[in-house]
Amino acid sequence: MIGVYDAADGYRRLGELSSHGVGPHELEFLSDGRTLVVANGGIRTHPDLGRSKLNLQDMAPNLAYVDSVDGRLLDAYHPPAALPRLSIRLLAITPDDKVCVAMQWEGPANVHPPLVAIHRGEERLRLLSAPESVKSAMRNYCGSVCGDSSGEWFAVSAPRGNLITFWSSVGGDCLGRSTVVEGCGIAAGATPGQFTVSSGRGGIFSCGVTGESIATLEDGGSSRMRWDNHMASLRQVSMPRRETPES
Repeated sequence: MIGVYDAADGYRRLGELSSHGVGPHELEFLSDGRTLVVANGGIRTHPDLGRSKLNLQDMAPNLAYVDSVDGRLLDAYHPPAALPRLSIRLLAITPDDKVCVAMQWEGPANVHPPLVAIHRGEERLRLLSAPESVKSAMRNYCGSVCGDSSGEWFAVSAPRGNLITFWSSVGGDCLGRSTVVEGCGIAAGATPGQFTVSSGRGGIFSCGVTGESIATLEDGGSSRMRWDNHMASLRQVSMPRRETPES
């Protein structure tokens, strides 16, 4: 389910919408301010069983497009039939409504499928290729995805592999990589192609699409602060105008 709250009234609960899938993890609006894109991971859990994954044999992940006004499912897209255990967990949307997707593989550990995809309109989910060394280094787990300030590039973190990868949202090419120990949270930097990355060890870093250098913004050793999976810059956080049936 998707909870609906009034952000202008103390986050008063208004109701809920179906995510039209199992295990919704991340969602964002398209530029119309009405259509929600939802990453449904496909993994069933139960509150009495902690984080146990109960349905790996029949997972059904999808990328769902939902009308936020009436809750209708507009469309849903799935990983290829040969890769049903690709859990669609994370997404970021470019200004021209291209959806950048990051996934986690719940299949055999010695298999390294593509973990990054792009989707737009009525096209199929397009899995992006990367060198085998990059795919294996990602260790089948993506932690966050973020578009840059221009919409031309995006970054995907793989904290289990201490890796940040950089991609073209136009051509889908893997452009580079940077090493950040336990790097997971990503926010767009001030300039095109630049990103700010947080580490589970406490550091904050700046890196770019070439993956050639890392600038330390904050020394993790000087603080007790430890960062979790996601973050966003304040300029990224905005509430689109939500349409109503009367508008």
